[in-house]
Amino acid sequence: MWRCARQRWAGGGVAVEFTGLGSACGLFFAAPDEAAAVSCGKNALLWLARLESRWSRYLPDSQLRLINAKAGGDWTKTDPELEVILDLCAYYHFSTQGIFDATSLPLSRLWDWRQPEPQVPSPQAEAAARKGLGQIIVRPGIQSIHPFCQVTPG
Repeated sequence: MWRCARQRWAGGGVAVEFTGLGSACGLFFAAPDEAAAVSCGKNALLWLARLESRWSRYLPDSQLRLINAKAGGDWTKTDPELEVILDLCAYYHFSTQGIFDATSLPLSRLWDWRQPEPQVPSPQAEAAARKGLGQIIVRPGIQSIHPFCQVTPG
């Protein structure tokens, strides 16, 4: 999951470069000494590894992958952390007037920009991909979710 993690001590500043979360990443922070920098870097990478293991849509056992596998079907068990993430998604959906949409994964897949020769989808395919956009039902406290389409929190 985490590849090429390395730390550089640069006179009080630390840069940790790694590949994770589906892309090249970097953490930059200050530390009083090298031992504190190494400890901080390790803790940050452990936290990010936990985050990715739960919320990556690319890892087969992630919670997000399991939720997406049930999209449009049964209720899925969640936890308080997911409820907070979905609350944040709802906030950003509202504050961006719908530009940020955690339910847009079906459209993103349809308009796949990575294709060598992008295709304009048919109106029928687009209509099918739009079905369920913006529709996630969360039962707070009961800790279950019913997404009407696949989700990606960001």
